[in-house]
Amino acid sequence: MARYYRGMDSVDWLLDSDPAIRWQAMRDLTDASPAAIDAERARVAREGIGAEILARQESDGAWRRGDEPVWLSTLFTFLLLRATGIDRGPDHCSSVIGDRAPRGAPPAITEALGCRNGDQCRSPAEAGT
Repeated sequence: MARYYRGMDSVDWLLDSDPAIRWQAMRDLTDASPAAIDAERARVAREGIGAEILARQESDGAWRRGDEPVWLSTLFTFLLLRATGIDRGPDHCSSVIGDRAPRGAPPAITEALGCRNGDQCRSPAEAGT
């Protein structure tokens, strides 16, 4: 495997990956325009790992895994979605995340969503991550 990546530029390698990685590499490591970065970020929900995560959501809004409590697998799924930088604006995410954290949600969930004490949730970019 080392031979395959030998001589490949690290930035090029990051840019030649999943949209969840690519838009962050564009933002942090290139001089790409904000419009180009936003366009790439919008792809996260439609392609790659972001689309795969959203496709596995069950009809009640939760993600389940084996014998684990529903809240636990859903919490870690939210954390993974947050790490992808998925844009909360489109309808596909507002139905998953909503504008506010669920009332009584554990602090870990509200923090994962960028919410504070029931305040309106923010995207990872708005939350400073």
